[in-house]
This record gives sequence, structure tokens and C-alpha cells, in this order.
Amino acid sequence: MNRISFLFLFILGSIQFSYGQAANFVKGAVIVLESKGLVQASDSTGKLITNGLSSGTVLSDGFSLSTGLSGQLTILLSNGIAATIEPESKLSLLTFLQKSFEPNNLTLDSMDKEPTESITKIVVEYGSVILISKKLSPSSQFEITTQAGTTKILGTAFRIEQDALGVSKIDVTDSTVSFTPKGKGQPILLTEGKGLDITTDGIAAQREVDASVNKLVNEVNNLTSNLSSSISLSILKSAVNKAQDLSPNSLPPKPNRSTFSTEDNIKDDDKVYGPFNQDLRFAYLRQWQINQRSIHGGETSSLTQAVSISYGYDPETGEIIIYFHDKYGRVIGIRRISIHDHDYLLLLEALSPWITDNDKKLEALALSIFMEQLVLGYSYEEGINDAIQSALRFARIFLTKVTLSDSLPAENVWKASDLVNEFSENPYAYEFGLLLAKYGALGSSEGHQGVDSMETIGNRILTLLGGRKKLKDSKHLMSILEDGGKPGEVFNEGDEQNEVTLDGELLGTRSANLSSETADDLNVDVDRVTGVVGSEITIVNGAKLDPSEIEERDTNQIFAISAAQDVIIEGDVTLENHHNSEQAVVIGAANGIHVRSKSASAFFDAEFVSKYLGEDDPIFLSDEEQIKPKKSPDSVHINNHGADLGLGAYDKLELIDVDISTEGHLAVGSLDELKILSTRFDEEVEFSEENLESVLSLNQFSAGDENEKGNVYLYAHNRIAVNGLGFDEHVREIYMDAITVDLKNVKFPDSSRVILKSRNGYPTFGEKDRKIGHVNFIKNVYHGKDAVNASFFSNDASSRISNKRVDSGNTPAIRIQPHSN
Repeated sequence: MNRISFLFLFILGSIQFSYGQAANFVKGAVIVLESKGLVQASDSTGKLITNGLSSGTVLSDGFSLSTGLSGQLTILLSNGIAATIEPESKLSLLTFLQKSFEPNNLTLDSMDKEPTESITKIVVEYGSVILISKKLSPSSQFEITTQAGTTKILGTAFRIEQDALGVSKIDVTDSTVSFTPKGKGQPILLTEGKGLDITTDGIAAQREVDASVNKLVNEVNNLTSNLSSSISLSILKSAVNKAQDLSPNSLPPKPNRSTFSTEDNIKDDDKVYGPFNQDLRFAYLRQWQINQRSIHGGETSSLTQAVSISYGYDPETGEIIIYFHDKYGRVIGIRRISIHDHDYLLLLEALSPWITDNDKKLEALALSIFMEQLVLGYSYEEGINDAIQSALRFARIFLTKVTLSDSLPAENVWKASDLVNEFSENPYAYEFGLLLAKYGALGSSEGHQGVDSMETIGNRILTLLGGRKKLKDSKHLMSILEDGGKPGEVFNEGDEQNEVTLDGELLGTRSANLSSETADDLNVDVDRVTGVVGSEITIVNGAKLDPSEIEERDTNQIFAISAAQDVIIEGDVTLENHHNSEQAVVIGAANGIHVRSKSASAFFDAEFVSKYLGEDDPIFLSDEEQIKPKKSPDSVHINNHGADLGLGAYDKLELIDVDISTEGHLAVGSLDELKILSTRFDEEVEFSEENLESVLSLNQFSAGDENEKGNVYLYAHNRIAVNGLGFDEHVREIYMDAITVDLKNVKFPDSSRVILKSRNGYPTFGEKDRKIGHVNFIKNVYHGKDAVNASFFSNDASSRISNKRVDSGNTPAIRIQPHSN
């Protein structure tokens, strides 16, 4: 039996019942408590009356109510029964009659039963409805029917579903209901906590109510109770009076939208129709704007069977359509979301039935970005599904979690030039870039707001790279990557909308004024860069990795471990080089590099963290008693047996009890703050020529070997703060660059050249004289066995060039420079 014939027979039965038994009853009132998204009311012939129902609208029987893909409607019957019609559902109010009752100020929350005897007949044609009822009078009748049969109650809370294939479900969370299968079979009694599945053949199987359904029913009914709790019998009586004059076939034609304001009071015979005092004839005049959409997390459990989704766009309604597909590619569910409703949580809700936590975030952000572009008027000739899926396919290269232990996963290893080609060949590269920025792949948004927000900076970077037009040009991208850029350089000069200046605020860059030899060492050839990419990359304790074993080796190759968000180095790491290549290894994170775990509190107690790792950390610089951590983890060793090694992070980089060694140059940098701290020595013991070597047990940075010395480069955009750092004797040159450089308990090798750059380029000595923008020698800083203090620079009036010389007396041991040089 199809829906139309089924409904026709049921209506005939209702008419016979009404004439034969309901002579002493009047029309009951149906009050709209809450309306979200697209909801519609139709008359008994199926004619659409309105696309919107506002809170307080009064209806009577004879109407059918339906909800759209993201619509939801909560109604209250004047006998105290409340129903929430979930998305993609249709309910017909065939009969609702009740005997008259006296109005008073008694509210629903103080009543345990209905005010008077009632007769209610409802059909759920499709979808699902959640009901909660006051205790009904023994002589009252309540029936709710689906294609599978009829459910009767005397006061309960339950959910009833009717899917498109004719399968029905009942879940009872309170009291008892009676279900009679179609064909007048024996009634089945369902008690609290019991559910029933009824097939299209009428076969019924009892089961336990699923915990998630139980939670959903309780949550929905709690909200419904809150909405209706303060409604009094006087208000219900007023609504009942209004319902007597209401006929679903007597409504006027739909008015012209432009002639009414949603803020106007609508008057009829000098009466103002407000909440609980208006009827359907005037409700739609007050609600032409569809309410913000919401999608209930517990709806349509079948969507958990979806294995893929696709997208469409309805330009007439301005809605994105999400299609859920099963393993055969069949559509098993649909969602619609207005392109103006690209709220992240709303999108997560819409997508939550099927996707994993990581994909959920990525899908939702991608959807949000494309919706924003649609709002701006950009059209996608190949269709929105192709656009979103194309951007997502590329994004997943970068935004999957990777764990490294004793091998490099081939599926996550990419040549940089291949990535550039993939990027430029993607027609939606611009949206992909926006997705990276929003995901946090261009830096953490934490602590950065307004013009400094990562989304803003990300958009500036995309503009610098050429914007929507030039991002598709691989030659353009390769030229930028190979030629690089200098601070102050203008990109896209002459193009007012896309002109961007490369500055410190954008990428934290400053001119290094390096020698030509050093600059050549740091040049990057894109064709020779290969690496592991992922969103979060974890390197396990004891990991042994050999980047030299990857295919297409090159003697000048750079291997990068690149995280779009974070790198977590859980313990010791050995980077092998069995092929003896001059390979450099770079570990980089757009957010942060974390040693041991993301939280220092996992390994160090709160007092220690507060003192040494807080935002202001004044104790870091003072002579107060040193706090030894109650939990003192083993030191972490990062050893590279190849050539150069680099560590770089966008956020603050904290190296606590970390030793790093490489056979070439070493570079460690942060676009925020670089903090290096050792807990392995006693601060209370003063350094001296006699005890210097025995007292110090510092973090050790090593670069180079006996055959060729290496350089150490430490960079931070804001501050370098060191408390406990030594360097191997093979280090030829040590270079530090930050707005402010704070040094305490540091030992430079006796033969090393040290260049220290700060904003102003002047030294201070001692904690009390410390200044922002200077190089501050706080305490116990030595070059060899020579204490670095004011007398160390006494021959230079600016205190920028040390008296001590290295390289056979030709080079200052320590040179201090400002950023302007």
C-alpha cells in the first residue's frame, strides 16, 4: 500500500470516528513552541500554506507539518502532549479534540496529568518524532500511526520513526506504550528501555533502546519541557478558543514579501497578534527569513553506514547540498545548509554521522571556505563537488597524522617540486591555500588576533604567492621558491589588490647579512628537497631514521620532516646516513616542535613550569633559589650523522635538557621565542676558571667534526632566552639573532667566533640592567675561560666588539650588532 492510499483510508476512518463519538468535544489547539530551519504547513488537500512557522503560532487538526533537511519543529498540544518533529519528517494532525476546561494560572510544570479528556490521532508519514506526554485520562485516546501499525499511550516519552522503505522503529524511554501491527495483529506492550523494529512485512522484533537514542530522547524532551513549563491553563484555553475559528482551507493567499516588515505588529480588527495570540493566517507574515539551521546529532542513524559524501549547490535557495553515499554509491541521506550559515560547529554537526575526527575538521573547514567563496560571488564551472573534492584530495597530503620510528612511510614522502606541480595543476589551489591557513597549517591562531591572526597572515601569504590567478602557474611558484625573497621586497608590484611587502610581521624574517659562502650554504634548490609531510608528526623515543635511503638521492639533497601543525619528539632520535651523502635534514612545524610531549607539565611539575616556562618568566633571569624539577626526565639526544640539521617552529620553541649534534651546520629557530634550558647543573655554584668545566653540565649543541668545523645559528623573531648551554669545540661560528637575547650560564668555545644580533645591538651586564632589544649577559657567560662582562669589551666605546680575538687575532671573539646593520 503506498503512502497516498494508506493516508486516504486512515482519513476515512478518522472522519467516521469523529462523527460517531466526538459530539461533546471541541477542537484542541496546537501551539508552535520552537521552529528551526525550513518547516512547512499544508492543508488536508496537500496544498502548501506556509514555509515558515514562528513561535506562538496556533494550529488545529487538519494540518500537516513537515520539516526540511535541516528543519526541526517543536509543538505543544493543549492536552499537554509535546512533540518534536525531527529533520526530514512529516506529521499529519488528523484528529485533535478535547473537552472544555476552566482557565487558571496553573502551569504545565506543576501538572502531572492532562487538563481534560482528549482524542488525538496523528500519522507519521515519514521521518521521526519524539514525544513526551502528561498522564492522560483513562477515557482519553491517543494514537500515532505509521505504515507498520498504530501506537497507543496513556502518558510516556518515546521516539517513533518511519523510513522511506517502510521500516518503522519505536523506542520507549519512559512508561509504557502499546503497538498494534497493521492488519489488527496482537498488541505488543513496550515498557521503559525497550524498543521495537517493524519490517515492511509487519515482522516485529523487540530489543533494548540504544544508549545514544535514549540520550537523544531525554535531551530533546528536557528542552521541550523547558520551553513549555511556564505555560498556564489560561494560555492553553486562549489557544483553544483561537483554534475553534481556524480552518486549514480558509487561509488567504500568500502576501507579497516586500510589503511587510518582520518587525511590524500585524493587526486584524484592531487586535495585535503576538505570541500565543496569533493564528496561521498571520504567522507567515512575521517569518519570511528562515531561522538559522540546525541539524540534530542523533538523527538518521543510517548515515553512520555512509562511506563517502559529495556536494551540490542550489543557487535558487543559496544552499549547499551534502549527499551521503553507501558503499555502492547510492544516496542514503541528504543535508542542506545555507551558504550564509558556514558556522564551524554547525558544519561539524551536519557532517558528524560518518566522518572521523580528523576528517571531520578538514571537511568542515573546506566546506566553510567554499561557502564563503560562494557568498563572495565566485562560481565553480566544474561544479562545487569537483571543487571541494579536488581541494580536499590535495589537503590530505599535508593534513594526515604521521608517526615515525624506524622507517620513512613511502606514502607520506614527497618531492617538493612534485608538490609544487600538484599545487599549481589544481584549479582550486587558492581555496586549498585558504584551507591550510584556516586549518592552522601556516601557524597557530592561539594568541594571534585581528591583523595578526593566522587567517589574515595566511591570506597575505597567498597574495604574496600570486593570489587566485598566479597560484595555478608552476613556473611562477618555482621562481618564488628558488629566488627566495628579502625583507622589504615587494611582490606583485603594480597590482594594488595583490601587492605585498615581505616583512617581519608576515614571516618573521630579518636580513641576516651573511657572507656569500654562508648564504650559498643556506640556499634551497626546490628540485633537491624531499620530505615527509603530515599535519602532526610524532617521532617516537629511540627512533632511527635514514633519509639517505630514499630514492633519487642527491649529494646536496635536503630532507624535510614537515608538519602542518606540530612535531612531537618523544625522546632520543638518531638520523642515520648510510649512503654518506652531504644531506641536510630539516625538522619544521607550522605550529610548534615539542620535546617529549605537547605539554611540559607531563614531565615537569607545575612550580618548575611556572617559574621557568611562564609567559613572563622573570625568575628565569634572577638569582633566586633555583627550583629543581620534582620529576626530572632523562635528557633527549638528537643526533644527525648527515650534514646540516635544522629545527624550525612558528610558535615558541622550548628545549629543556636537549642535546643536539650534527656533522655539518646546525640551525634552530622560532618565529616567536626560542628558550633553551638545562636543569642538570647547580646555579648556586659560581663559575670560575678553576671549576668552569666541572660545574657546567649544560645542554650541548655540536656542529661539525674533526675534519670540518660547523656553525650554529639560533634565531627567534622575539626573544632568545638561554639558561644553560654549551657548545662543542668543533663549532667554528655561533650566530644568535632576536629582538632580545638573554644569556645565562652559557659557555662559548675558546676558539669560536660569536655574532649576537638584537634590535638595538648593545650589551647589558647583570639582571638589573637587562633591557628589551639588547643582548643581555645576565650571569655566568664565558668565552672559553674568559668571563663575558663589561671589561670584556673595554677597548670599544660602544661595547660591541670584544677585546678577545680568535682566528690568529684577526676576528673579535664576540661581536654585537643591531638589526639595522
